[in-house]
Amino acid sequence: MAETLELARYASSALRIDYEETAHDTDLETKRDEGFEPGNGKSGWMPPPPPRGNPDKAWAEAEHRIEHEYVHGTQHHNPMEMFGPRWSGAATRS
Repeated sequence: MAETLELARYASSALRIDYEETAHDTDLETKRDEGFEPGNGKSGWMPPPPPRGNPDKAWAEAEHRIEHEYVHGTQHHNPMEMFGPRWSGAATRS
């Protein structure tokens, strides 16, 4: 641990770091079939109700059908400022 910011920056300039590049794929749709399937019995979660009716039969006998897949885009809810200000001095009032 460096004693000052200047010493920390100097020490970091003396380092040589090599990274090994690996392949990646960030398209969730191409990896959909490889996704994690959670097991049953999650603690604290209510199980879904038992199935009822026959959806395959209802779909086959439906007078009108709309078959489409909707995909919602990715949303990232990252904070704008990850580190809040710190104050270590006494409070002052004007």
